Amino acid sequence: MKKLLLLLFLIPNLVMGEDTILICEGDKLIIIGGKQALIREKVGAIIGDGFIKWDERRFVDKEYQAKDKFGNSQNEYVNNDDDTISFGSIRMKDGVEWHSVNASISRLTGEFSYFLISHKPQTNNQFTGFCKKSKRIF
Repeated sequence: MKKLLLLLFLIPNLVMGEDTILICEGDKLIIIGGKQALIREKVGAIIGDGFIKWDERRFVDKEYQAKDKFGNSQNEYVNNDDDTISFGSIRMKDGVEWHSVNASISRLTGEFSYFLISHKPQTNNQFTGFCKKSKRIF
């Protein structure tokens, strides 16, 4: 009987998935007002159930997002397919697109890429690299 009770207490811990930590290294192209710079960059990402945390931002799957009184959720998404995880967001200010991010991670190759646009000043960031699993971020 004691073994059965112990097993019942352990099952929820065995079933719950752990967050996956990725360290991604690659090249980042920064374009500000027509001037370009290419730098080598290392970024970390945490992938959990229904969310991705990356670049000090948390992207949440729409089914987990809080809704306003009209039933609308935030302007962000996480798509978790068999081959690719894609995520992004669009931030608006005074009805104008202010900031947007589109990113994807390949489950097959580990390739990670993102494209970030900010307005005022006009800034574009493009990153392409590869990710590896890690036990901790940096």
